[in-house]
Amino acid sequence: MGSIAYYLVYAILWSISILPFPILYFISDCIYILLYKIIGYRKKTVRYNLKLTLPHLSDKERLQIEQNFYHQLCDMFLEMAKTLTISAEEMDKRYQFTNIELVKEYEKKNKSIILMTPHYASWEWIIILGKYIDFKGFGIYKK
Repeated sequence: MGSIAYYLVYAILWSISILPFPILYFISDCIYILLYKIIGYRKKTVRYNLKLTLPHLSDKERLQIEQNFYHQLCDMFLEMAKTLTISAEEMDKRYQFTNIELVKEYEKKNKSIILMTPHYASWEWIIILGKYIDFKGFGIYKK
């Protein structure tokens, strides 16, 4: 049963991943309406956390952040699926590195480096970094 579910979910995600970005973001907007406006997924928790961490903002400002969060959440989920079939050229357009020459300098000197990236937006697309540097990379994760 588990493998059937896996292949079914994979087929759905792959089908989503081949869609062009405008359609992907339209679907994301539909999921946003379902998740935020109709289901209200974790809305109380999000509101509580925003009020706790941003008490200096007005209710209206926190509501805007809340709505932006849900939009971003839906976009990220579908962008994650897009990773299955996105081309390197498309990724180059959407994920850019600044100061890559600094990494290249250390590479020439055969020095070790640590690159830290935030868990923000489609950070999974950092896989394109291998196109620009020769260093062997390792991912480190902490719960």
